[in-house]
Amino acid sequence: MFTVLEVTPLKASFRRHSWIPGALALLLSAALPVAAAAQSRDDAQRILVVSFQSADKSLGAKAANAVRDKLGKEFNPKEVWVIPTVDINNTLAASGYPVDEALGPSDARQLAVQVRADQYVDGAVTQTPTGVRIDARMVLSRDQQLAQVLPRVEAPNVDRAAAMVVAAVKAARSQVAGELACYRSFREEKYDVAVAAARKVVASNPNATLAAICLGNAYGALHQQDSVQALGERIVAADPRNLPALTWLAEIYRTKNDPRRLDILKALLAADPTNIRLQQQVVNELASSGQAASAIPFITNLIQSNPGDPQILRTGWLVLLAAKDYDRALKVGEELIRVDTAAADTSYYIKTAGVYTALNRPADATATLQTGAQRFPGNSTLSLAGIQNLIKAGRMAEAAAAARRILAKDPKNANANVLLIQALSSPDEISSAINSAVSAGADPAVLSQLALQQASTAINAAQQTKVRADYQRALTF
Repeated sequence: MFTVLEVTPLKASFRRHSWIPGALALLLSAALPVAAAAQSRDDAQRILVVSFQSADKSLGAKAANAVRDKLGKEFNPKEVWVIPTVDINNTLAASGYPVDEALGPSDARQLAVQVRADQYVDGAVTQTPTGVRIDARMVLSRDQQLAQVLPRVEAPNVDRAAAMVVAAVKAARSQVAGELACYRSFREEKYDVAVAAARKVVASNPNATLAAICLGNAYGALHQQDSVQALGERIVAADPRNLPALTWLAEIYRTKNDPRRLDILKALLAADPTNIRLQQQVVNELASSGQAASAIPFITNLIQSNPGDPQILRTGWLVLLAAKDYDRALKVGEELIRVDTAAADTSYYIKTAGVYTALNRPADATATLQTGAQRFPGNSTLSLAGIQNLIKAGRMAEAAAAARRILAKDPKNANANVLLIQALSSPDEISSAINSAVSAGADPAVLSQLALQQASTAINAAQQTKVRADYQRALTF
């Protein structure tokens, strides 16, 4: 049921810049100082600190440099090698990427893979009235979803704030060996061994999110759903945007029909706003759970962020229909069939006609169905829906003519026979149409009601006229 959330390493490339691997390898080999290379052993763990996000770009680079420098002084380079600033800058410059610009989550991971880091630290730094605030996290390079959120730090200056971040990184790294042991055992399908390794870490450090994620995966492999749920809820309480834990809980709450699932789905959307596939999945689930209205802000953002994407437009159209936001649904539907003419299928015309009907625009509903029927002349559903709208609009002659066109090709079409009866006004024609509908196999209960209505009308007329023929007509019905 649960699997390790792992990203397969990609080719080293940023979204906006391309790499030249051969030249880059030469550049890096030249940039590494001989003394540093001698200090760093092949079996040393490697950690990267990327520029922090900040409204002040220079502040983001300054904070990252301070954390990087202090980390380098805290560890024995034979055990933990902090990737030097010069190596980071050379790698970024080789791709044409600004060295002082903060990276997005995917780009940060790509850089970590490129410089062979086992973990990387990213975050955001904010200037405050009393100094600076840093929100950071330590991420395992093999999967950007495996992150340990570090405690928020506030200090009078960057230097003191960086020292506090370094202390938090050191504490977070205490789980690295245990998490790795759990991960390797999990990959070997030794789930009990993985559980034991992770539990040992969590017992000594209850805030060890990385080890807890591996523990949850191992519990899932052992089908211990209640343990996964308890662990997931504990992780989310400390880290509300933890994707692995949110994913577990979304699935568990679904199987248990737990109403908290909707809140978890919304948290998933907030946690990974750039994941289009996840966004569409969650939006669809919210809509199917009767919570379409709460999905509108998310689908609106998706549509705005991905203009002209037919799949997203269709999802948005369906969500707006489910939420009964009809005016916006019409606009999105029009854009959908503009960018993808194949989307104008029979379902589109029927649903759009239904929207016009709900908006009390019967003429538009009828025109939509007629357009659909012209495009799909062999589709009786569209034609029948169009006849129904003509009857509702009181356009009986047109409805009767349309029904007869269907019956000319398919005399035993029960629905067309019933609609013809409803559209006729002449008692003799109605009587004949009812008999034809009986032969066509139309629903007897429906025909009974239609005949009863005609009989009641004919009796009332006969009582007024006192004419024998009128009574006989009523008796016929």
